[in-house]
Amino acid sequence: MCDKKKKILQSATHSCYRYGIRAVSMDFVAQKCRVSKKTVYVMFKNKEQLIKELLLEQNRSCRLLLAHIHHNSANAMDEFMVFFDVLRRTCLEIAAVFWEDLEKYYNKLYWCYLENIRKELSAFLLNNIRWGHTQGLYQPTSDQGFTTQLLDYLIFCITKNGINGMEHLDFIQCLYHSFLTNSKSDGRL
Repeated sequence: MCDKKKKILQSATHSCYRYGIRAVSMDFVAQKCRVSKKTVYVMFKNKEQLIKELLLEQNRSCRLLLAHIHHNSANAMDEFMVFFDVLRRTCLEIAAVFWEDLEKYYNKLYWCYLENIRKELSAFLLNNIRWGHTQGLYQPTSDQGFTTQLLDYLIFCITKNGINGMEHLDFIQCLYHSFLTNSKSDGRL
C-alpha cells in the first residue's frame, strides 16, 4: 500500500472512530490529509470502499496485535491480562456512534467485520485456554462453549455500548478469570 493511501486510511479510521462514519465525508478526509478530493477518489472508488478497506486493515492489525501479545507474554495468564488491557484501550478509542453508523449504513460490512473479529478473538482465547492448561494455570474444565458465549456477549457490549461497555468488559474479565482459574483474584483485577 502506498504511503498516501495508508495516510488516508489512517486519517479516515481515526476520524470515523471519533466522530462516526456518517459525520466523516470524503471531503473531510481529504482536508485532514491535505490532499485533493480527487486523490481520495483515485485511491478509493467511494466511501463504502474506504470503509471496507478500513475494516480490512483493522482485521489485519488485530491479527498482528494478537500474535504480538502471544509472543510477548510470559504465560497464559499474562497473555489474558494484556489482552483485556488492550481491549479496554481499544474501547476507549472507538465511539459508540462508529458502531451505530456501521450497522445502519454499511450493514453487510458490519456483520462481516464482526464475524471476522469474532473468529480472530475466539481462536486467540481458545489457544490461551489450551496454553493455560498445559502450564497448569487454568482448571481443566474450561471449555469452548463458555468462551464462545462470553465472546459473543463481549462483542455485543462493545458494539452496542461503546465506552459504556467498559463496565461489562470488567465484569467479563473477572468472570472469565474466575472460570479459568477457579480462584479468587490474583490482585491484578
